[in-house]
Amino acid sequence: MRIAFDSVILKNVGQRFGAAKNGSVTIMFSLMLVPMLALVGMGIEYGSAVIARSKIQNITDSAALAAGREFQISGDTAAARTKAENYYNAAVGAIMDNDSQFNFPSPSVAIDAVTGTMTIVGTGTMKTRFTRVVNFDQYELGARTEAMLSMGGNDQSIEIAMMLDVTGSMGGSKIADMKVAAKDVVEILVANDQSNHSSRVALAPFSRSVKVGSYYQAVTGYSPVSGSKTCVTERTGSQKFTDAAPGTGAYVKRYNTSYSCKPTSPIVPLTDDKDLLNATIDSFSAGGYTAGHIGTAWAWYLVSPKWNNIWPVESQATDYNQSDTIKAVILLTDGEYNTQYSSNGSSNYQARQLCENMKAEGVVVYTVGFELSASSAIDTMEQCATSNDHYYLAEDGDALKLAFRDIAFKLAQLRLSK
Repeated sequence: MRIAFDSVILKNVGQRFGAAKNGSVTIMFSLMLVPMLALVGMGIEYGSAVIARSKIQNITDSAALAAGREFQISGDTAAARTKAENYYNAAVGAIMDNDSQFNFPSPSVAIDAVTGTMTIVGTGTMKTRFTRVVNFDQYELGARTEAMLSMGGNDQSIEIAMMLDVTGSMGGSKIADMKVAAKDVVEILVANDQSNHSSRVALAPFSRSVKVGSYYQAVTGYSPVSGSKTCVTERTGSQKFTDAAPGTGAYVKRYNTSYSCKPTSPIVPLTDDKDLLNATIDSFSAGGYTAGHIGTAWAWYLVSPKWNNIWPVESQATDYNQSDTIKAVILLTDGEYNTQYSSNGSSNYQARQLCENMKAEGVVVYTVGFELSASSAIDTMEQCATSNDHYYLAEDGDALKLAFRDIAFKLAQLRLSK
């Protein structure tokens, strides 16, 4: 009887203790809930603040370079300051998308005309949402950048060709973003004063072929069937991966004239005519497959001195490896190179061979993959680039614009010092 009695007592005590324990846990959980939520929220918001700060740093870098380039061209500190402020404010507005959580006023801009140093300081705040419960209302965000004109300033001429993807997958917002990015390069690189050193840009839009327009007979050896059917494909034979001038045994192949010409916009040889360049870029429309090697070849031909008998006098390129001239190409694509017309090999293979030979001639090759996911396409972009510093992978339209601006500023011989 004693043992039974003790068991009942122990059972009752255990039940009471369990009930008390459960109540304590509930109270403790309630007390801990607010700080736990605050900690989770703080982690989320801290991550957002880090991302926002990184974007602001990129914008500040570009704004400093924009100010430096303006000063390099005009020598006007007021114009350089305005350029930096306008660029910064527009870029912040676009990236933050007018989100009321962020507040970034105009930056502080300081210009030292003697040393050629542009200093941009951007500051702002990000309001919190979760951590307000613990009286943490906002993050203070900021970025500081200095850009300096390199030694020699604007003492080199610039010749650059842009291979621009206008295939079907570039439709919608992607081609709109590309147009803005390409016109930024024109604005940054083509100087208004060409009296001492020239700065010229050429365009090579491509899709399943390249449209050469009035140069059709000179590069193919045939008269065009019509003014609109002037597209070409790759070259074959011993000069298939070189920039040898077109002629017997080295003509570029004609695109099948039974089909419509894609792209619809033609190439533009080297020019300092901003209106022509911008109007051509605005005319781009998306359509067709991706023959990236053909676009690569024509970007090279447009800066090649071996093709000078094809281009007008004002569009002829300087000789290779001249210390007073920067010769470069930008290769942009958003997809797999999937179209070729000969037994030269795949489009990827042909593009890589062309890039290697182009780089061997001293042409600087920048490559930009736009929302690129195919591994073979990424490999081609990486292998074509002069170095890892010349390869960009843009995940969205904003990143594409920043990539093109970074390339343009590098070519303009500006550098970030801090």
